[in-house]
Amino acid sequence: MLDLIGSIPSPENGKLGPVHLYGILIAIGVVVATTVGDRRWRKRGGDKETIGDIAFLLVMFGAIGARL
Repeated sequence: MLDLIGSIPSPENGKLGPVHLYGILIAIGVVVATTVGDRRWRKRGGDKETIGDIAFLLVMFGAIGARL
């Protein structure tokens, strides 16, 4: 199994065009986490806009905090 993972080619500089690959993975993680959290929140009877608002604030403050 590890031989298979090691044989997957990747860009040498870690970029896919003008975008870094880790940025794409972080964005996918945020979208998946927000979607799952929103579904679970609505299942418990919460408002459908709450999780989106919270996720937006957390991502913005997280980006600012990471740069500081």
